[in-house]
Formats: sequence, C-alpha cells, structure tokens
Amino acid sequence: MKSRLATLLLTGCLSAQAWAGDLTVTNAWARASAPGQDSASIQCELTSAKDAKVVGVASPVANSSELHHMMQMNGMMMMHATKSIPLAAGKPLDLSGQGYHLMLIGLKQPLKAGDSVPFTLTVEYANKHREQIESKAEVRPLTATNEAHEHHHHHH
Repeated sequence: MKSRLATLLLTGCLSAQAWAGDLTVTNAWARASAPGQDSASIQCELTSAKDAKVVGVASPVANSSELHHMMQMNGMMMMHATKSIPLAAGKPLDLSGQGYHLMLIGLKQPLKAGDSVPFTLTVEYANKHREQIESKAEVRPLTATNEAHEHHHHHH
C-alpha cells in the first residue's frame, strides 16, 4: 500500500507537489452500507495550506455525489446539499457527522468493510485556481463491536 502511494507520488511529480502542499485529506472513511441502502457518507479531515473551498466530490462507486451540510433548524437536524465547503488556511476541518460531509448517492454496489472507496475532491483556492485531489476512504464495518469479538476467536 505504502509503496504504491510512493510510486504514485513520484510519477505525478508536479501534481503531487501541489497536492502535498495545498490540501491534505486524512482519516478518510465510510461506513459499510446496509443491504438496500443506496447512499453513503464519507468522513475525513481536510487541511488546506491556503484559503480554499471544496466545490465538488465524485466517486466511481456512486452515480452522483454531493457536499452536504448538517445544521439545526427549529431544534431539528436538517441535512441539505451545499455548493461549497469553506476551508480556512491551516485549519483542519473535520467532515464528520456534525456539520459537513460528503454524500455518495446511488451506490453501484454495497460498500463492504475492508474495501476502499476512491473519491476525488474538487477544490477552488482563493485565486480561483481549481485542483482535483484524489483520495481513498477505508470502509469500516457497520457494527464495530461484533467485529472485535470475531477477531479474538481464532479456530485452530
């Protein structure tokens, strides 16, 4: 895994530098999808070296992808699609259940724990320069607790 990443960075020398310098995506993950569920959210932490905004997300595993914003209205949590997610220079933004997240809509196949989901963020910097950042989200099990028990019982 690490070696593949290294070669990717080496082959895309110019883009890799821009990518490494301007925006980093860390701890990206998605919850495994339940049967019949056709959407999933990717959670991750974004840190941009410069003021920027995320203006789009795309993933080959879904028919469409949206940026979503959770906010409280009249004491209820409302979720709605948003055009952009602002990133302040040097401040990590955690895209988790609170606030913003990336929604994959119309999954082509269920997300299985242990898979990884490739996704591409489109980021626009303050100078209107746009850049695409590719990342992968690891798919975590729906119920973390069952998983832990299974690993302890090794049948010899």
